[in-house]
Amino acid sequence: MAEAGDLGGDKSDPATYQWVAPSRRDILLPHLPWIILIFTLIISLRRDRRTYAILIPLLFCEIIVQIINTIFRITHVEVFIEGFYFLVNPIVLSCAVILLVPEIFKHSRAVFAFLRTLLIFWGMGILSLLLIKNEIRSEWTFMLVLYGMATLNLVLSILISRMFVRKKFKLIRFLPALFISQFVIMILFFLVFMAIISLVQGIPSDQLFQIILQIVIVSLILSLILFAFALPYLIFSLKNHFYRERLALILRIPGIQPQAPAPEEKQIPD
Repeated sequence: MAEAGDLGGDKSDPATYQWVAPSRRDILLPHLPWIILIFTLIISLRRDRRTYAILIPLLFCEIIVQIINTIFRITHVEVFIEGFYFLVNPIVLSCAVILLVPEIFKHSRAVFAFLRTLLIFWGMGILSLLLIKNEIRSEWTFMLVLYGMATLNLVLSILISRMFVRKKFKLIRFLPALFISQFVIMILFFLVFMAIISLVQGIPSDQLFQIILQIVIVSLILSLILFAFALPYLIFSLKNHFYRERLALILRIPGIQPQAPAPEEKQIPD
């Protein structure tokens, strides 16, 4: 107990406060997704030191996230900070974890690889959401549904984009297919969501056009966000020989595997 100073008149009782040191649980839990990533990176480094390069796209994405959060604060739209950080940060961390543990996709069928990818995304998202605050809020359900839709969109759009480069992988064909797939899938998700709401609550017919326009705009914004933060990992993996092998193992796209260097021809002396 300590005195806080003269906060009242001469005859008033001194104000006191009691400081309680935060427990290790309170310090570590909010950073649990990062702890999982660091633990995975340490294990990967013990197997191959080249895995440290994953820090390049990870730190690049985190810097962009912090810049956008700073812009939100400067423009006094702090209401978007938690929602944006929750939507993007688990996706950024999950992409890094997936590239660090490609072994889980090595001997699994496409369906199981799809489910494992979703489990990593959703696990990181749930941890990030539950550990941001100490009490449940009403908007958490909407944020969790939105995050689930976004990550499911990301995985489905990658699966669809594979069809356009099945014979020969070309980045100039894969990237447009990825973004268009994300945009269309996001619109379909919101249309299904609004259809369910209309069955439960009903939607006035005179507001239908405005609602559809809002769905298109929101879908476009979310698709741009997903595409922008998946792009650094994709480009990095394609340019890095070590991670290109891992990306090929995860995506299973023919032609994405790095070409092995041609063996040197030995000259036979005359």
